[in-house]
Amino acid sequence: MKKWLLLSVLFSCLLWGCQEEEHALSFRPDEGLKVTGSNASPVRTSIGDHYSILWSAGDAIALFSDKAQAEWGISADGPFFKNQSVTNIKYVLTEGADRTSGTFGVASDNRLAFTGKYVWGDPGTHYFYACYPYRDAAGANTKLQYIPVNLPNAQIQAGANNSDHIGKLDFMYASLALESGTKGEYIGKTLNFVFRHVFSLLEFHITNSTTGTLVLEGLTLDGGTVAVAGDYTFDLKTSVLTSGKTADASGTQIEGGKSHVVGLTVAGGVELAAGASTKVYLLIAPVDFSSAAARITVKTSAGDQEFTGNANFQAGKRYTKNLDVNALTPAMTYDVIDFEDIVLEDNGVSYGTSTGTTDDYGICDIYTHTRYGATFTAYPYTAAMGGPSAFWCGVAYSGNCDMTVAGVSNQYSVYYKDPLTSLGGRNGSERFAIVYCAENIMGPDYTSAITFPTATEKTVDHLYVTNSTYAVLSMLNGDSFAKKFADGDWFKLTVTGYNKDGGQIGTVDFYLADYRNGKSDIIQQWTKLDLTSLGAVNKLTFTLSSSDTGTYGMNTPAYFCMDDIAIRK
Repeated sequence: MKKWLLLSVLFSCLLWGCQEEEHALSFRPDEGLKVTGSNASPVRTSIGDHYSILWSAGDAIALFSDKAQAEWGISADGPFFKNQSVTNIKYVLTEGADRTSGTFGVASDNRLAFTGKYVWGDPGTHYFYACYPYRDAAGANTKLQYIPVNLPNAQIQAGANNSDHIGKLDFMYASLALESGTKGEYIGKTLNFVFRHVFSLLEFHITNSTTGTLVLEGLTLDGGTVAVAGDYTFDLKTSVLTSGKTADASGTQIEGGKSHVVGLTVAGGVELAAGASTKVYLLIAPVDFSSAAARITVKTSAGDQEFTGNANFQAGKRYTKNLDVNALTPAMTYDVIDFEDIVLEDNGVSYGTSTGTTDDYGICDIYTHTRYGATFTAYPYTAAMGGPSAFWCGVAYSGNCDMTVAGVSNQYSVYYKDPLTSLGGRNGSERFAIVYCAENIMGPDYTSAITFPTATEKTVDHLYVTNSTYAVLSMLNGDSFAKKFADGDWFKLTVTGYNKDGGQIGTVDFYLADYRNGKSDIIQQWTKLDLTSLGAVNKLTFTLSSSDTGTYGMNTPAYFCMDDIAIRK
C-alpha cells in the first residue's frame, strides 16, 4: 500500500492548523499509466515539503471514462476490438516502488485482456476519472456515482511518529476533460490528473506535561451525533462523499454502516518521559465541528484526559493540534465479557450450557452462560415442541454476519462486518450475543437479562450494541409482519437496573433506529452504551419497543446484538 512519509515540522499554534495536499498523475492511454511528482515539484503547490507520497509494490488504481472506449483482445495475440467501456479498469504499479513517481500498467487480472490503448467515442467532451486504491467491488458493474469507500473506526499506528497506516486507509480521486477527436481513433494525448484526498488528516502533538513517565496507548475522537467513519459512497463526477452507504454487486447504492467514534491505538504504546512529546495521526471523514465540538480522549497507562476540538474539517486537508497531558483521570479497570469463550455449533450459534431443566410450563429448555459472575439465559423450545428451530428467546451467541438475507431464517446475524477481518463481533472479533426480547409473547418470566448472584451488586459500566440483520432489513424494506420505516418511526432499547432487593433503580434508553424529526438513522456499527447512571445492580433487563406496534404487540423484529460488556472490578 501507499505510505505517507511525514517530515518534521513545528507547529506552535494551539488551534487547529491545516494544509492541503495534491498529487500529480500523468497518463498516456496508448502507452500506459504514469505517476509523477516529488516534494519539490511545482504540482505540490499547497503543502510544499510537509510530506511526500511514496508508492508501494502492489498499489493499484482504477480508471473510468464516460465516452472513451478501451481496446481489448480475446487473447494477447488478438483479435482486438475497440468497443469496451472504460469502467473500473485496474492498473498496477510496475515501476517506482518507494518513490514519489511511478509507472502503472494494465493488470493481468482484469475482466478482459485490455491492451492499455483507448479510442475516442461519440463526439463531445470526454471525461476521465481515476481513484486510488482500486477496489474490485462490483467490477464492470461499478457506477461512477457509487464508488464504495470504507474508513475503519479502529485505526492502528505502528509506533511513535509513524504515519504508514494513513496511506493504507487513504482514498484519492482525480478527473479531467478532453475535447474529442475522430471516433474510433487512438487517443494520443497525455492526461494530467491531479489526485485529491477524500478524507481529513488529523495530526496530534501529544506532550507529557506530568512529572512522571507514562505510556501513550492511543486516543479516540467522538463526534457525538456526527458520523466520522464507516461506509461511504463517492461520486467521481460530483466529488460528493455520502455517509452510511455502500454499493452491492450490481453497483447499486445500498445502506452501509456509520461510526460516530473513531479510535487510534499505538501498537506497543509510546513511553513518554516527563516533558517528552510524540505525534499520532488519525484519518476521519470531512465533517463540521465548528458549532458542536468533537470530544478527544487521550489514553495513557496513567489514565485518560479529555479535550475538545472545534473545526470545519475539509477533505484533503491536514490539521494539527497540540494536546498537553497534565490532568489525568485514573483509568477504570473492567472485566470484559466478549463471548469469545463460547463454543459455537456448526450453524455458528450457541445457546450456552444446558441446565438440564425446563421452564415451569415444560415448553422451553433452560440454557445459561456465566462469566465474571454475570449470567445470561436462553429459552429454546424443547424437542417435544420442535426444538430451537421452532422458537427460542433470551440471550444466545453467534458468529453469523450475513447482511443480505432478510427474514427470520437469518435471525442470528449481526448487521455488521469488520472491514479488516470480515467478522461480526466488535473490534474484529467473531462472537457476540444475539438477544431476542419475546416477553410480549411469552410473558415477563422470559425477559432477556443479565443477572448476578443473590445479594450481589456490580456496576456494569458500559456495553456495545448494534442491530441484527433481521431487524435492519425489516426496517429498511418492510416484511410480511412489519412496515418499512418512514418519517416519525423509531426502534428503542430500554435497559432497566434492579438492586439486590428487586427494586427498580432506573432505566437507560437507546434508539436503535430513529426516523423522528427528519432523521433516518439506523444503528449499523457497534456503539457504546453507557450504563453508569444505573450504578451497582443485581440485574439488568433488556426490552425493545417500536413505533410499529399492533394488536398483538411490536411488529418490528425484537432482536438486537451486544458485545464487550464491561463490569467494573
